[in-house]
Amino acid sequence: MGANASSAVSNAEHTDELRHVLRFLSWEDRLSVFSVNKAHRSVYNSMENWIWMCELLREDYFLYVTREEGESWFDAFLRNFDKKDRWTGGGMQEEFSMRVCARFRPLSYSTQPNGDDRSIENGEEDDDDEQEEELEENREENGAVREGRERDSTKKTISVETRDSTRTLIPFHQRIKMIQAFFGCSSSEAKRRLWHGDNAVDMKEFDPWKDAFVGGKQLEAHPQDASSLQNKDHNEDIVNDPDKDNASDHQLPSTVKMGVLAVRPESHELVMCASGGVKRFVFDSVMPDSTAQHHAYTETSERAVSQFLNGLNACLIAYGQTGSGKTYTMFGPTESASTSISKLEMEAGIAPRVLRQVAVEVNKWQRQGMEATLKLSCVEIFGQEVTDLLHDQNTVGTWHGVAARMVLNMECAEEIKDWRETEGMLIRVERSKRRERTEMNERSSRAHTVLMLQLQKKHPITGNEMTSMLCLADLGGSEQLKKSKAEGQRKQEAVQINLGLLALKRCIAARQENARSHHVPYGDSTLTSILRPALEGNSLTTVVVTGRLDSEHAFETLQTMKFGEICQGISGGIIAADVNSATEAIDAINKELEELEERIRVEERWVNKVTVREDAEGKETVITTVLEGAEELRARYEELLQTRHDLIGA
Repeated sequence: MGANASSAVSNAEHTDELRHVLRFLSWEDRLSVFSVNKAHRSVYNSMENWIWMCELLREDYFLYVTREEGESWFDAFLRNFDKKDRWTGGGMQEEFSMRVCARFRPLSYSTQPNGDDRSIENGEEDDDDEQEEELEENREENGAVREGRERDSTKKTISVETRDSTRTLIPFHQRIKMIQAFFGCSSSEAKRRLWHGDNAVDMKEFDPWKDAFVGGKQLEAHPQDASSLQNKDHNEDIVNDPDKDNASDHQLPSTVKMGVLAVRPESHELVMCASGGVKRFVFDSVMPDSTAQHHAYTETSERAVSQFLNGLNACLIAYGQTGSGKTYTMFGPTESASTSISKLEMEAGIAPRVLRQVAVEVNKWQRQGMEATLKLSCVEIFGQEVTDLLHDQNTVGTWHGVAARMVLNMECAEEIKDWRETEGMLIRVERSKRRERTEMNERSSRAHTVLMLQLQKKHPITGNEMTSMLCLADLGGSEQLKKSKAEGQRKQEAVQINLGLLALKRCIAARQENARSHHVPYGDSTLTSILRPALEGNSLTTVVVTGRLDSEHAFETLQTMKFGEICQGISGGIIAADVNSATEAIDAINKELEELEERIRVEERWVNKVTVREDAEGKETVITTVLEGAEELRARYEELLQTRHDLIGA
């Protein structure tokens, strides 16, 4: 055996002996021992030591010890160390904490089978599918990802602006700063580009006053550009009215399509083109449409699970318009993804992941001798009516006050004795939910779903007890009836959902005033009565606001982000005179375009399409090769190109 190998064995033996001694010491003495000699000090500085110390902390105090992304094991130990005092009532200050995470519905996700496959199976021809194929072929011919075709694609899409509810005016100073940021030009040249567009003359020949009128007479041009005076009716006052409807055909449009311009997860911000100009929102976490489900769980739920297992209340609330991905985020896109616990699917949402993590950890504690009871209840709230989803949709309580109290007291809960039992429970929940198709969502939740977990644990040595609650709320989607086209029962459901959401907004607004004497109207609705413990006291509340990148839903997405802004207390505003902010807006669009290009390259593929044409001479089979797989991504790419051109002419 070599000297190095012998030394390694000796060090390992020393470490094992030291750890055996440390197990019998108090935490204060354990930390003191490391300073006794050089050998102990080397053990203290090793990463393996702090992994072991975190595990020892978990075993001694039955804590759930986690390490956050990018955190060292030493820092993880320090962060979790104070949690040991929670068994004695310490470290549990009355403190309200709220986080806000924004997530966007996946562009390329679809719950529907391929339309062409359905037609082949049924032996029918679908005229709508044929028209869609033609539109797709035209889009593929005109669309471009490569830099060489980008400008051509942009120029082809420029048309006379349409004044409708999907477009908004952008303040003049914002447009100028964006053009300056993109082209690196002066303010005067930025104005020229804005007013004259791609047909502008060279700056050396440009005279902004040549078409101006003073006292009913046109000003004389420079001698080298002198020309006969023209009638005032045939001229425009470009300087004083750049956005006039009869301005030059080549100037940039005065309005821009509303929508999300860019999502920037690295800086936790998103940029929107909204009424009044460009608006920036900053949250605790911002997740683009390409975010995987496991990453969404990490961003939104790991802290809440840690707090819950360590004795504090926590809550996760999914809020957004219908069809924006709330249920997709909270449960998953299908029944299988929403209920599989023994083997989590990639598309599994927050609820199945939380249930598995919590139940497995509690089972570990039970095997170590700790008394722990984990209970689960799941109810659906429709107006003031509460339905038990675990027990055949039984009505909870005779009126909403009693129903809320029964839910909070876990009177309709079931105990989870083994983590594998949760799968059957989730299947019952999933099959009892109200769901209907609307114009905005194929599987629209027609009520609020609230899943409650209660953990009661007793320390085997001291006998101290802790009780904590975890609430997962998948709120029904806010919707405009003119878009969802809900009628009859669907319309009534939408009204009840919106009333509950309005009551929640009032409670959040009152809670943000931070005045204990101020009345918070929790009793206005059943929803807020049930969520009350999650919105005050020892609670880490995370609000997940979900939105859509589609321009047609820009107004609803804006309102959702404003709700998140209220929850977090961030004072977002219009990007005004700050040059850096204006530059960031254009940089964000350019980066979004680059990322979309890469995603299109990865997801797009060539496929052969078989079309059977029939005429008087018989049938003809035509095989064409087209690009497929990234239609929504390409549409988003082209929309951003058009928006960028409308803003800065590039």
